[in-house]
Amino acid sequence: MKPSTLSPPERLSEKPFKDPFYLSITGLQLKRFWHIVEFFWHSTRSFKHAEKAPGNLKVAARYHQGIFFTISAWKTKKEMQAFAFMPPHSHAIRAFRRIATGKTWGQETSALPSWEEVFQVYEKKAKTY
Repeated sequence: MKPSTLSPPERLSEKPFKDPFYLSITGLQLKRFWHIVEFFWHSTRSFKHAEKAPGNLKVAARYHQGIFFTISAWKTKKEMQAFAFMPPHSHAIRAFRRIATGKTWGQETSALPSWEEVFQVYEKKAKTY
């Protein structure tokens, strides 16, 4: 896949990365409001794990229009996949299928997008899982 460049303002990071990297965007919407406690339990553990995972360059989260967004940048897609299928994230995936609906999108790129770009890519390109 060819690297892309995502442009406009409000970047997640002003520091450009030296090499292209794999960008992953996930958005989750809770099925019921009472799932919030379980959601935060899993998402907090997964977020902390991602920050320390081999190959992770950046992880950030934001709530926007009823959707919990996570964006992560990885040296390679392989390193992102290794993280995704390891506990505690693998446990979160199983729980999220029960408590939330969501979409994901990933691609090699050379610049971190703004949050506005994240929301646009999610709406136009993300696939339901």
